[in-house]
This record gives sequence, C-alpha cells and structure tokens, in this order.
Amino acid sequence: MNRQWLAGKILRSALGVFFLALLCLDSPAWGISSETAKLLPSDGQDYDYAGYSLSLSSKRALIGAPSTHSAGEPGSAHVYRYDDGTESWIEKAELVPLDGDVGDRFGAAVSLDGNVALIGAPEDNDGGALSGSAYIFRYDEKTDTWMEEAKLLPADGASGDFFGYSLSLAGDVALIGAPYDDDDGPDSGSAYIFRHDRKTGLWTEETKLRPSFCGDDAYFGFSLSTTGNRALIGSPGLDVWPTIDCGSVFVFDYDRASMQWLETEVISESPFVEESRFGYSVSLFEDRALIGAPDTLNTMFRSGAAYVFKYHAPAYSWEKEAKLVASDGEVDDRFGFSVSLFGQRALIGAPLDDDSGSESGSAHLFQNNGGGWIYRDKLTASDGDSNDSLGHSVAIEGKCYLAGAPGDSHNGPLSGSAYVFGIPEDLFIFVPGDYPTIQEAIGKAFDGYTIFVAPGTYVENIDFLGKAIDVRASHGPNLTVIDGGQAGPAVTFSNPGRPGALLEGFTITNGAADNGGGVFCTGDQFFLSYNVIVGNTASTGGGVYWDGQIVLTGNVIWGNSATSGNGGGIYCQRGSSTASEISGNWIVENTAAQSGGGIYFIDCFPPLVNNVIAGNSAGYGGGIFLYHFFFDDLFIMNNTITSNSATSSGGGIWVRDQASGEITNTIVWDNQAPVDPEIYLGTTTVETTYCDVKGGWPGTGNIDADPLFHDPANSDFHLTWDSPCRDAGTNTAPGLPDVDFEADQRPAFGTADIGYDEYHYHLYHWGDVVPGDQIELRIVGSPSYPVTLYLGAGFVSPPFPTQHGDLYIQWPPLWQGSIGTVPGNGILVLDVTVPTAWSRSEIHPLQALVGSWGSAWTLFTNLDLLIVE
Repeated sequence: MNRQWLAGKILRSALGVFFLALLCLDSPAWGISSETAKLLPSDGQDYDYAGYSLSLSSKRALIGAPSTHSAGEPGSAHVYRYDDGTESWIEKAELVPLDGDVGDRFGAAVSLDGNVALIGAPEDNDGGALSGSAYIFRYDEKTDTWMEEAKLLPADGASGDFFGYSLSLAGDVALIGAPYDDDDGPDSGSAYIFRHDRKTGLWTEETKLRPSFCGDDAYFGFSLSTTGNRALIGSPGLDVWPTIDCGSVFVFDYDRASMQWLETEVISESPFVEESRFGYSVSLFEDRALIGAPDTLNTMFRSGAAYVFKYHAPAYSWEKEAKLVASDGEVDDRFGFSVSLFGQRALIGAPLDDDSGSESGSAHLFQNNGGGWIYRDKLTASDGDSNDSLGHSVAIEGKCYLAGAPGDSHNGPLSGSAYVFGIPEDLFIFVPGDYPTIQEAIGKAFDGYTIFVAPGTYVENIDFLGKAIDVRASHGPNLTVIDGGQAGPAVTFSNPGRPGALLEGFTITNGAADNGGGVFCTGDQFFLSYNVIVGNTASTGGGVYWDGQIVLTGNVIWGNSATSGNGGGIYCQRGSSTASEISGNWIVENTAAQSGGGIYFIDCFPPLVNNVIAGNSAGYGGGIFLYHFFFDDLFIMNNTITSNSATSSGGGIWVRDQASGEITNTIVWDNQAPVDPEIYLGTTTVETTYCDVKGGWPGTGNIDADPLFHDPANSDFHLTWDSPCRDAGTNTAPGLPDVDFEADQRPAFGTADIGYDEYHYHLYHWGDVVPGDQIELRIVGSPSYPVTLYLGAGFVSPPFPTQHGDLYIQWPPLWQGSIGTVPGNGILVLDVTVPTAWSRSEIHPLQALVGSWGSAWTLFTNLDLLIVE
C-alpha cells in the first residue's frame, strides 16, 4: 500500500474543500444580541434611503443608499469596517459609479464577498430606459482604496428589464436578476451569470438563466442567492394554475462536465397559497435554503412566513425542514420580506411591524438546535419610529446581525440607516499560530468555528468536547498527523445533541483503546472527510467506532485492528441509515479477531457507495459483516469488494437475520473463505443486480468475469480499458451516484460501469515523492493514443476543464513534452526522477493530454498531485 499515492488522491479530492472552507463557515455560539451600533452615512441627506440593501462579509458591512430623483443623485453604497481596537464601526469608503446618472438607483442591491463588492443600478438607461446595470468594485490593500473594476451589462438588455434589481456574489461568480425582462411574457423575468477571469481580469457574461416554466408577471430573478456553483432564484409572481401569485423558487446547479448551469429543482410552498409571493426573498448557505413569503396568510392577512429547505444528496431532492413565523405576528407585518441564512441561524425581516410605531419594522432571529428551528429573539431599534421600515434588508455573519431601516429620518426625511446587533468575531483559529495544540484550540472555540491546523505531527488525543466545529488540516493528510501515542482514541467525538462537527485532512494514527482506536464517536452528527486513518488498535472498532450518526467521505481506513472483537476498520451500531453514509472511502488491510475485518454493522446499515473494500480479514465477513435486527434496507451501490478473507464464511460480504435491500453495480471478486467466499446471505433475501461476482450469482445483469484491474497486487483497482465491467452496470437504479470515487462523471460513456471506478483517462503516480528518488507515473487511456505531460507550479490561469472542475496550471508550464503513446494494455508507465531541488511540503500539479489536440476524444486526465515528503 503506497501512502503517498493514497494521500495524494485524498488531497486532490479535497483541494476545493480546503479553500471553500474560508468562504463557507458556520457561526459561533449563540448569543441573544442587543443593538451595538447605528450606521449612518457621513454625507447622509433627504431621500437617500440608506439601508435599502446591505451585506456583511469579513467584518465589513456594505450599505446601499439608492436615492431617488428628488435627491438628484445616482445613488451610492457605503463601506464600513469593524475596528477590533476601538470596538467600533468606521466608515471607510463611499462607492459611486464613474458614469452614474441621476435616478440610476445605484445601491438598490448590494453583495459583498471579502474584498469585492457587487452593486446594482436597476434604473440605469444604458440599454434603454430602466434597462439596468451592475458594477464591480474591488478593494486594493496596498492603497487602502476601493476602485471600480467593471460595469456589467447583459448582451440582450432592453428597456424596462431592471437588470441589477437583485444580485449575489460568490468568489468569481456574479448572479444578477432582471425580474422585469419580457422573454417569456411581460415581466416574466430572467437572471444572468457573469464570471471573472483571473488571468485577464475581465468579467464576462457566461449564461442567461430562464426557468422551465414561467409566465406573465412571474418576476423570475426578483430575489436570488448563489454559492458559486448553485443558484437560488425566486419567482414570487409565478402563477401555478389556478393559484395566483403563489410563487416558486428555482434551483440551478453548475455541471462541471458540461460546463452548463442546469435547472435541478423547483421549490414551492405546499399547498399553494394564493398571493403568498413565496420566493420574494431567498438566501442560500451550503445545503440549506431560506425562502420568504411575506404575503402569506398564516392566521392573519400578510403576516408572512419563511421556510427552510434542506438538500438531501442521496435523494437529490430539497425537502422542507421548517416553516418559521414570528411569535407576535400581526396583519401586514410582511415577515419574510427579507431573509439571511448563515450556518444554523436565520435572520428574517418584518419591515411593516408596528412595535415602535406604524411600520417601524423589526427583524427576527431563529436557530437550528439540532432538533429543529426555534425562535430566539426579536430585534428592534432603540430609537425606532414610524415608517423606519427596519428589516427591509437583513444580513447575518456569525454573531453579527445587520438590519436596514431605509425610512429612518435621522439625517432628514427618508435618509435611512442600518442597525448592528451583536459583535463580529473571527470565525477561525490557527494551530500553532494561535494555540500550540489542537486540543487547546478546541477548548477555546465556539460552535461554528473552524480550526486550521498547519503541517506537523501532533502527539495528542483530541476531544471535540461536544462542539459543532470544523477541524481542518491546511495541507492535507500527507503532512499533518494526529498521533494518539497509544494513550486512548486519537480522536473523540461526542455531543449532547448539537450536530455538525467535522474532521478533515489528517493522518490519524497510533491510537489504542477498548473502543475506537483511531476515532471514537457517540452522538449525532459527525463528518470524517479525506483523512488517512492508519495503524490504530482497539478491542472493537480498530479504525473507527461509532454509535449514532456519522458521514464518512473520501477517507483511507487502512491497517487498523480489532484485537479481540469486531470491526477492524469500522464498527457501527444504531446509526440511522438516512443520516449516515459511507462513500468514496478506501477500507483496506484491516483485521478483526471475530467479525467484520473491513466493516462491522449491527442494528444499522448506512448506504455504502463508491468504496473500495479490499484485503481485510476476520473470522466472519472479511470485507463486510452485517448483523441486522431491524428492517432498514441494505444499500450497496458501485463498490469494489475484493481480496478479503474470512476463516469461517463470507469472505467478501456476510449478512444475517432480517436484512433486506439491494446490491447493485458492485464488484465482489476474489475473496476467500471456506464457506461462501464471495457473499454469505444465510436465509436473508437481498436483490443483487448488475454485479460482477466471482463464481456467478443469480440476478438481473450479473456477470462472472475477471474485472481486469490495473494492478491489484498494489491495490490499484481502476478498471482497464478492456474490462468487462465497463458499461455493464445500470443507470436506472435509485440512488445511482452521479460521480465515482474520484469525482469523475458517472456514467462516462452512456452506461454506468460496475465498481467504484468509472473508467476515464487517468494520471496517477506510485512511490513516495522524495527529492532524488524515482516515482512511477501511469497514464491510462485507449491504446495508440499519444500522450503529452504537463507539470505546473501552481493553480494559475489559464484553466483546463477536468472532471474535478477547472485546473489552473502554469502556462507555459514548467515542463511539457510528448512522452509516447498508450500501449495495448491501456497503461503508459514512465519512471521519473524527482528533482533534488524540490523541498518538503511542495505540491506540484500534474496533468496529461491523451489524444491529439482538438480531436473529438482529446481529454485532459484528472489532476494528480506530487506532494514532496
């Protein structure tokens, strides 16, 4: 087993996760918040409407002041920065467009992401009267100034579109609404995606989004939110016959394979409520959507509501999680007029609430405590007055909450303001920069914090202390080790009901305990992602022991031992099959004295998808052992289960008692046992279809043929180009994954392959990357195809599309050259000497071009990484 290769595979899969972590952070521990500041533009005047829109990011606030014709200005936006030293908000800049005209309403919509601001001017006339526009401003740290970078205009902009009425910025992606566009009927609406090219610095229109069904006055694009690869777009005026203005929200996802935005879901209030205007406001955070319906009836006319929907990946569906209403809702409050979602918290505006005077407004805080969403607080202004409309806009980040009051008359009639509730905090801790040990950092963290751990070996036994925090290795498992020192579990998760803890990117080793030598888990819900869990021992659960709910994704669980009990790699009991999942893992060369060398299940069976389970050994069930008292369905899909052994029965899979379910698209090959070496079912009935089982197995689509792995002796179970498992699976099985272990598109060539690997052209290496030593590069493709290899120094422009997304390598590369053609076995092998000048911790991306440039079958293979020891 080659640790460098496995760790490299994990780091490759996790690269996007590490960088995304800086953008998608949960919030700190809950605290009921009081008003801490009132933000007033220094040049505020009559009819500015400051607070009409707002955004929060990284201790900055962006406040839109769109003005009106009577103010004689195009509008503006104001940047505030929280100063830790003085514990106050300081106005840093007023942003105005270089070509602004009176009445553009610049600032009617704003979105801030770090050092970049996106600002709408929906009544700009460049493309015709009220066609609209949007502007990009970027902060220059060297000069401490904000500069206009681009003006965004749609290619087909027309009069009355109001492009820029709504917008959302995430990294290099800008999503901009034009809710009065007439493409599908008067005021049917549309939305546009613009993308930033880091090489050229240009923003270009990527696509125009329109819904699958629409109609007059649907106002698609009235509200929207994006994470960069997913877009949530409200259409509050949509009629779903015979219900008028019930509204809906459309979900679009970016498909990296086709490089297109695809409509994947339509979310609606159920049952439809006439004139509720569901989708009037939307907010997207990770896998949750918060949707406002301010005109819904509830118990009173237009009292309003908001809904939380959660995306469930196994079912590819959005399901309603909660309906949120104000505890003191009244007629015409319009609760849900504005919404903002951050982690486990939701902030919802009710701008026509009358608590401090007619239409003074309010904002309402909700929290998901693990058991559901609960009402926590109502935010009102200390100097609130009639017509302030506090809650017209809202934003939340961590423990900081922002609410706009555009009707406030502090600096003159309708001059506007924004109120801050709570104090912004840093949401991350760095080890060893802030604290020398991981455990000390955990002790100082609150729920929602992320702890980033630098490369090194940390000899400690860490305990998450029941906190819902993320602990991430900044450079992956090859360089960052948690060594348990034979003093108990290397990692302990437990909680009293607060879900959401994550451990990502570590090597976890040398743990020893009665239960869970590497990782011990009790409670709900934990995430282990892209770790190497190796060389741990326990009586039960050598690598991982869990009693509750856990999601294991992309880990290598290797060489662990259950010395006297069950579950050499993983021991699992009483975990919900709907809340737990084991996907994309390598579970190899683990041993158990009794049962379940790779995995032992009792009273549960979470979905097993896209895993390699190989070379494990036990008395019963060398690969998988399932002892099932309940009726949850067994679900094994697209796994490779090979070379496991049992001294009694069930070398590959052993199932007993009342289990039922299915095994689909799975290779069960060359396992060993005196009785039923591949699959032991006893009296259990499990439907097995489209599997490759050595010795044959009854069921639709099953085959009995050598799968022709690349190099099984060295644990390389990729399919070769001529494998009988290629295109031999089924595409119609419920729950079929749309990617394989390496995030390659599944199916690749029409029909899904059998096993964990969907055949694609690949580039990977064997051997530790040590300066001066040799490594073996392998390029997989169709015979006779030419191969050109590229070596880069970093992720810079221009991009090359891969199944993992766009790869940015040095161009021209540090080295490129034709290295031959793919031989008849489909694998080109090349010995390469690692340059002696390379230093420890360097990461070099590799990519190979298989085929002739510009030909129909030209493909850049998946990114491989050389990580220097």
